[in-house]
Amino acid sequence: MGLIMPPNGLALAYLRQAAPGMPAASIWKGIAPYFGIQLVVLLLVLLIAPLTQWLPAAMNQ
Repeated sequence: MGLIMPPNGLALAYLRQAAPGMPAASIWKGIAPYFGIQLVVLLLVLLIAPLTQWLPAAMNQ
């Protein structure tokens, strides 16, 4: 999320430099689905803490 959201939106800064004619609003619309996915995963990990231990436990079996 740190690469997408301001004030450290490095990925957005890179995209603005790579496509100087493209408006910032268009770039934001393009990353919206990815930001939504990251937000859902973050909320799942925060609300269902055992999810963080599921994969390591499965690998030890």
